[in-house]
Amino acid sequence: MVALGRRAALGGIAAGLAAPAITRAQAWPAGPIRTVVPFPPGGSTDAVARLASPGLQAALGVPIVVAKRSGAAGSIGTGAVASASPDGNTWLLSFDSHAVLETMTTARQARLVLSTPEECVRSVARETEVWSKIVRDNAIRPD
Repeated sequence: MVALGRRAALGGIAAGLAAPAITRAQAWPAGPIRTVVPFPPGGSTDAVARLASPGLQAALGVPIVVAKRSGAAGSIGTGAVASASPDGNTWLLSFDSHAVLETMTTARQARLVLSTPEECVRSVARETEVWSKIVRDNAIRPD
């Protein structure tokens, strides 16, 4: 008689519970894929989307549609993808700035909101001084 370990038993139970959901899963992709570019036409994200589309279309066997939803520094197109149905057929092609922008602005805004007006002015003055020093130290000097 073969004894099952705890992990094997739990894995079997998990597979049994997941089986009905797996059998109901749709084949992907279930239709055309819409790639949303949240920036104006002619930019680098537009070029990348258009260059990648034929290869993706050949590999996946479904049409790839490049849709431009520019405005508000990419927020309009990003919002359109976020509110799209979660079927995996709507993609977002964006810069990496969207991954870090919220974190940076939220931390800065929280720091400024929790400060007094005088501290806000001092904070901006400190940052301006730091950037001025960086620019001054890295300026091209004719020899």
